[in-house]
Amino acid sequence: SIKTCPICSTQTWYNKTLSNIEFDLAQLKDDDIIILDGLKEENLPILRQAKQEKVIDIGRIKKLVRLTNKEILSLLQSKLQIIQLNETVEKYLLIRFQLENDSQLFSLLKPELLIITRGKAGADFITEDVMSTKKLIYCQDEVDDTGAGDTFFSFIIQSYFDSDKMVDMSWIDSTFYFANQLTCKVVSNLGARGHLWPGYR
Repeated sequence: SIKTCPICSTQTWYNKTLSNIEFDLAQLKDDDIIILDGLKEENLPILRQAKQEKVIDIGRIKKLVRLTNKEILSLLQSKLQIIQLNETVEKYLLIRFQLENDSQLFSLLKPELLIITRGKAGADFITEDVMSTKKLIYCQDEVDDTGAGDTFFSFIIQSYFDSDKMVDMSWIDSTFYFANQLTCKVVSNLGARGHLWPGYR
């Protein structure tokens, strides 16, 4: 798809990937960490074949609808360090798998850490031992929420691996606080990278 900036007419949206997945898989090193943005068609071979540690942010149900329950579980169950879902995907999976709550969803998917983002309401963090609801600190200078979710998730990923995957209440409190601070910085500028490069007039 192509979207352009109404001011400078520069292409600003992503083109369809031209990546060769088989080639990419062959280049992976054992200690690489794979970060996946959704259950896109090109991500499915990576989920099926790659042995490296993986994290995923599932923000849409479109691909999930096309898969059987068995296929969903074969892709996600016990294969990811972190799974991040938004409320739409959470509700869809709860209904589809006839689950009563997020603890059951965690037990079904079996990640190390399950995060359910709830927009401006905050996020839930679920592990084997901890379930915590964190309230978002309101960003007073919000201009554009583009990139907020990616910023939040990227800090979670970095903090998770920097801490040797030790998730407890102290880690959740600290990580959420700093992820929230970074997110506020991003949304106070126009565009996902506006705080890094003011590429607009």
